[in-house]
Amino acid sequence: MAHKLCYHLTPVQLGHGDVVEIMEDVADKANDTVKTTIRVLADGIVTVEEAHKLGHELTKLRRVAEHAMKIVRGLEKAGASK
Repeated sequence: MAHKLCYHLTPVQLGHGDVVEIMEDVADKANDTVKTTIRVLADGIVTVEEAHKLGHELTKLRRVAEHAMKIVRGLEKAGASK
């Protein structure tokens, strides 16, 4: 139902396995995702299919970035550098 209403569902908590499994895929597609996002923002031309795919890829990118930021912030607070 959410998909039909153009919503993307994102889990509230991510396990380490979830992030690890998508990290390589996100890294491989990140450049194309950012380029497509910039194009869409610049000209506003995007198909429904492109918007759906872009939304999915941006959601994965955001999940990975948020997880990485939690780790970095934890290291900053702990004063650790690994």
